[in-house]
Amino acid sequence: MQDSAKKSMLLGEEEFGADSVTATPWQSRKNILSNYTHARQRLWRALYILVADGSLGDRLGSAHAELCSLRPHDFPGDLRDEYQNLMADLEKRIKSGPSQSARIHARRPVSTQMAQTVLGLYIKLRGGI
Repeated sequence: MQDSAKKSMLLGEEEFGADSVTATPWQSRKNILSNYTHARQRLWRALYILVADGSLGDRLGSAHAELCSLRPHDFPGDLRDEYQNLMADLEKRIKSGPSQSARIHARRPVSTQMAQTVLGLYIKLRGGI
């Protein structure tokens, strides 16, 4: 292994998106970690929205908008179904007008469960608390 590749691996640059000088076995791991990092960042933003002021329906609508850029392949296999189910639940309850932001219409227990699912996905993707 070249010195620059060793140094890059030791510094963790492979995981954080720095360009590698040579193709390594870590390349596929880099892509997977990049997808998971993107999902984790989006989930964090959605959680930040969910703890803000406003009605839970409005906050869930904004969180949905944040999560729309994610795809199932951004999650490990065991979390893909949970993500897809959450998005399906959010999408079937979303209401928006021409000049207003999206709002989720659901009773309190269902809204709370969807918010808890976002938190659960984030925790699982991080590897626990």
